[in-house]
Amino acid sequence: MGVAEFAEALRQQSVPVVEVDWRPPAGGDLGLVEILKRIYSNQDLMERINAANTQVLDRILNATPGGRYCSSERALGLAPRTILHAGPPISWERMCGPQKRAVLGAIRFEGWAETERAAAALIESGQVNLSPCHRYGAVGR
Repeated sequence: MGVAEFAEALRQQSVPVVEVDWRPPAGGDLGLVEILKRIYSNQDLMERINAANTQVLDRILNATPGGRYCSSERALGLAPRTILHAGPPISWERMCGPQKRAVLGAIRFEGWAETERAAAALIESGQVNLSPCHRYGAVGR
């Protein structure tokens, strides 16, 4: 590990090199580094932080989404089991994480699947259609 020139010199000698984009913790601010040391060395505090993070993640994953001003499938002319998404047409594989999570949440909200894994299986098997909102004159957010 070292500066780029050092890594290049090793490469020229056929030495395997792994470069790491390392930066000092807390941007090098020694006061913040001390705070981080105290946090990470306090086992009780770390357990409380981890428990709180687990609780937050659980609440996010098991939240019940809601909607406002929604038109019915019939009013929009949607095929059964169609989920509209924001943005241009895109395949499930190319969707970013937040967009995928929104689609999975919509499937669970509709009651088509109990879990994210089951919702993803519906999409991957072609049992759920994905379509951009603008194709139906709708808006998604």
